[in-house]
Amino acid sequence: MKQFLFILGKNYTLSLCEISHLLQFNPYKGKIIDYSKQIGIIEFEEIINPDSLLKLQHRLGGIQKICEIIADYPKEIFIEGFPLQKLPKKFKKARTSIENNIIPKILPQIFLNIQNKKIMFAISVYPYLFSKPEVSVGHLIQFLNQFIKNHLKKDSNSVKYFKYPDKLLKSKDLNPIWPHHVLVYSLLEFPNAEIILGFTKDRCYIAKTIAVDNPNVRKLIDEHRPETQFETSIPPKLAKILINLLNLPKNGILLDPFCGTGTILMMAALQGINFFGTEINNERIEATKNNLKWLTKVFEFVIPNLEQIVFKLDARNLDSYFEENSIDGIATEPYLGPPLKSYLLESEYKKLIEEEIQPLYFKSLQSMKKVIKKNGKIAIISPVYKEIDNKKVDFDLKSLAEELGLKVIKLLPSSRFGIKKEKIYDKNSLIILKDQYVMRKINLFKKIE
Repeated sequence: MKQFLFILGKNYTLSLCEISHLLQFNPYKGKIIDYSKQIGIIEFEEIINPDSLLKLQHRLGGIQKICEIIADYPKEIFIEGFPLQKLPKKFKKARTSIENNIIPKILPQIFLNIQNKKIMFAISVYPYLFSKPEVSVGHLIQFLNQFIKNHLKKDSNSVKYFKYPDKLLKSKDLNPIWPHHVLVYSLLEFPNAEIILGFTKDRCYIAKTIAVDNPNVRKLIDEHRPETQFETSIPPKLAKILINLLNLPKNGILLDPFCGTGTILMMAALQGINFFGTEINNERIEATKNNLKWLTKVFEFVIPNLEQIVFKLDARNLDSYFEENSIDGIATEPYLGPPLKSYLLESEYKKLIEEEIQPLYFKSLQSMKKVIKKNGKIAIISPVYKEIDNKKVDFDLKSLAEELGLKVIKLLPSSRFGIKKEKIYDKNSLIILKDQYVMRKINLFKKIE
C-alpha cells in the first residue's frame, strides 16, 4: 500500500478531521498511520493514481499539499546532524550517513531522466511535533541545498534551488515554502521538484510534492465575488470541509438552508455536486444567485435551473417545500447571533441563547431531520461566545439533536487512525476561531431512523 504525506492546515485537528472522514469510504479508504501538528501520513487501501490525488487536493479544504513518500528514517540521525543546540560529537558521523546512505538513494526516485535538463528544486522542512522543533531547520536546508545541487550537476545542464533569505535561515522559526511558491516556481513540473522533510514523534519522512492547494482560486472567490458579507460569510476552506464531512453519494443532493451569500453552494458547484440553497432573507437569496452567476462566468460552466434551486424558505419549515427523505446531506452555518463589537456579560449571552439561538436551532434541526434521507448527515456550525476573561458560553446542541433522534457522529473517528497520540480522537465537536467575540463549533449528526 502506497503512503502519502499530507501537509495540514493551521488547525491541524480540523485538517485531520476532514481527512479521517474521507478515509472511511472508497475510493480513498485508508488510515492515518502517523501525524504531527504539521503533517499526516496516509496509507490508502487501494492504489491511488495521480489524477485522483489531484482531484482530492481540489476537493479538500484543510490540506495545503499532497506529497508522495519516497522513504522514511529514524529522526534521530537528522537531530544529531543538525541539532538546535551545540554540535554533539556525533554530528559529523550523522551528516556523513545522510550524504552517503540517504540522499543518493532518494534522489533517483525524485529526479528521473534529468540528463541535460535544467532543474529547479526547493527544500521544505516541517519540524514541529506538537511544540518546538528538534532540528535546526536553517542549517539542514543549507546543507541539503548544496549537497543536492552538487549531486544533480553530474547529469543536468543547470541546477538552481529556492533560496530562503539569509535572515530567515539563521532564525529558529523558518516557514516552509507556501503552495503559492510551488506554483510560481513551477515545482510540480518535470524535471523540477519540491522535496519535503516531515518530522513526527519517531520518524523523518522524505517526500516529493505532487499536488498543492491553489490559493489564487480561493482568493479570487473570497475577495472578488460580487456579493460579500464578511461578518456572516463562511470561509471557502471551511465550506469545503463541511461538505467533505457529509460523504455524499455519487449524484447526491446537498442542501444549505442558511445559504447566506452562497459560499457552501459555490464550493459544491465547483465540485459538480447537486445542491439546493435556501434563505429567509430576500437580499441574501439575490446575493447568492449573483455570486453563483459570477462563478459560472469566471470558471466557464453552467448551473442549470438556478432560479429553481436557490430560493426563499424558512429553515424551520423545510418540509413545506422538500419531500421527506429527499436530501442526501446538509451543510450549513445558521444565524450565530448579532455581530458583536464588544464582549457581553454571561447573563446577556445566556439570554441571547435562550431567546433566539436555541429555539432557532431546535426548530431547524427538527425540519432538517424530516427532509434528509436515512443515514444522511448534517454538518452544522453553532456559536460559542467568549467573555472578556476568555471564559466560554455555549449551549448543548448535542442534547437537542439527540432529543430529536439524531445520532452524534464523532469528528475524529479513532478507527481511521493507525497510531494513537494526544487525546484528539472521537470528539463530539470541534471549536475554531471566528472573530474576537464568537467561535464556531462544528457538529456532525446523522439520521438513523
